[in-house]
Amino acid sequence: MDISQYAASPEAVIEQTEQSIREFFQRYDGSTSREECDRLAAENLCSPVSPALVQDEMSYTVVGSSSDQPAKTELVQFWPIEINMGYCDPARLTYGDLVPGCVLESTLGFCASAWSWSVGLGHEPSAVQRDQYYREFARVSLALGEEFQPKLEEIRQGLPLLFESKYPTVIQHKKLNDATIHVDENTGRLTGVTDWADVNVVHAPFGVTLYGVEALLGIHSLDECHFHPRHAELRKCFWETLFAELGPKISQEHRRLIKIAYSYGLLVHFGVFWRDFLYLTPARRTFLKTIFLC
Repeated sequence: MDISQYAASPEAVIEQTEQSIREFFQRYDGSTSREECDRLAAENLCSPVSPALVQDEMSYTVVGSSSDQPAKTELVQFWPIEINMGYCDPARLTYGDLVPGCVLESTLGFCASAWSWSVGLGHEPSAVQRDQYYREFARVSLALGEEFQPKLEEIRQGLPLLFESKYPTVIQHKKLNDATIHVDENTGRLTGVTDWADVNVVHAPFGVTLYGVEALLGIHSLDECHFHPRHAELRKCFWETLFAELGPKISQEHRRLIKIAYSYGLLVHFGVFWRDFLYLTPARRTFLKTIFLC
């Protein structure tokens, strides 16, 4: 199945980008302008800049070339609020120049680097955070039927182990999607991960934000679910490459717990539609069944 038929056309994407940019600057009453931001970014990079193809509603991102390496793509992002450097500095320590942006070989390298740095960062999960995870998991479980119970039991048994001292708690980006992951369209290499504001950063057990990979394996919404025809093969490749990036010393138990952390994050992020009550849309149920039960 060709899922491109469900994707927005290039013209629609460009128009949506322009609309997002207009709304961003209108929202802040002309305190600055797109032209001023472009000028500052061009001066900073010593090169012309253009808007990133997909924009987040809370920021404005432009793309340019590195002054000393013209073939290298660099990003500049503007926020209307002051970014908490208490998050940015540890994120930069963990993920390097990808905060806010530089070339790295793969998105998997970005994910794996958090594990590599976890021992030295000194973050311990709190009892409050642990209890919150238990509550969220319990609420999501209520929306799932009998067919999901074996998977839910596996997660339920493994969840306490994510908060033991032997399992790393690391700084993570919880909004990994097409608006925050930037790649070089010519090489496919990751050029940067943006939107490191407070609301998008979390100290959590390693792997709970890996659900972002699913945004790359299809076109999904509350009402539609369309997977890439090779999604199972691509997902398998993701896990094999991630574990290879983590290195040969990672134990089978840690591999199992990383997948439990991923499953927990996936259920909480994609599993429910919150309004006045807990509700799982048919499209989201199909989405979870395809991943967990097929």
